[in-house]
Amino acid sequence: MNPRKFLTLLVIGFAMIASPVIASQKGVDHYFKKPEFAGFQLSPNGKMLAALAPLGDKNRMNIVVIDLATRKPRAVTTVNDQDVTGFMWASDERFLFFMDKDGNES
Repeated sequence: MNPRKFLTLLVIGFAMIASPVIASQKGVDHYFKKPEFAGFQLSPNGKMLAALAPLGDKNRMNIVVIDLATRKPRAVTTVNDQDVTGFMWASDERFLFFMDKDGNES
């Protein structure tokens, strides 16, 4: 086979293989968007699961509790001006949660 013809077929073959890979690549926004849920923690009695989830108009991270018996989620916090950055169970009915003060992380 002619080397030039072989090289042309090789390039076309690589292009056909690479095109689905290139088409399936995600944009930068995909990698920096907020997760659907984060920071899962089981309640002390083991009946509820809490997590952070984006809620509200501004998609701020808030605490959501899922009752494991019914699988129904409910929002525990409804902060709209900044994200809840962390939380912990204080008891089966109470949380301690953390936030930045006006974006200041110190």
